[in-house]
Amino acid sequence: MAPLPLVPDVYQVTAFGTLYGKPCDRVINWHVARIGGGPDIPGDICTALAANDAPSFMNFMGTSLPTGYTYVSTRAVYLGDLTVPEATNVAGLSGTDAGVRGAAHTCLTIRHPVPVRGRGKDGRTNLPGPPVSAFLADQHGLNTQYHETITLNFADYQADMIAKVQAANWDNLGIVVLDRKLGTYLKPTTSQCDPYVNVHRRWVERLSRHRRVA
Repeated sequence: MAPLPLVPDVYQVTAFGTLYGKPCDRVINWHVARIGGGPDIPGDICTALAANDAPSFMNFMGTSLPTGYTYVSTRAVYLGDLTVPEATNVAGLSGTDAGVRGAAHTCLTIRHPVPVRGRGKDGRTNLPGPPVSAFLADQHGLNTQYHETITLNFADYQADMIAKVQAANWDNLGIVVLDRKLGTYLKPTTSQCDPYVNVHRRWVERLSRHRRVA
């Protein structure tokens, strides 16, 4: 099988977590462009992304995540040169929302729309599902206040990452939707919480996409 193409200036950040003791991972791809003729330092960018993702994410999203969720560790990989060492960081941060949950495999979905045709082309970030109190009375979706709050919190997480990670020699940090097979990416127009609850099939099967958590 031919190796996947390289993707310059794109970094893949994986959050390894557990949900009630079972694997619960997520991946976000970040684009970071060099500016001002500064040196190419992808290793430093990996380190910055790995060090800051957990505190930024849990600072803004942790109050919406169940107490049964733990952000265990972070891994950042540069997709433009696989010889660059990955960076890791141990987190051990847990959600603080003690609200009653339903099925553990339900999930919130942050959608990252991109201007292409085709079902499933938009990006998405799945998070452990909402408390029962966030559902509409008919159980058909989330109440407006809750899904708007998630959208704003996720935007604050992105802004915090941008403020912490960009430096004198790199900038334009932003989430991208990656087509790994083609080695291309698109920048989403915005990121919004889906007003409907979804199901994460890997959580149903208790599988990790990237590694198993003992």
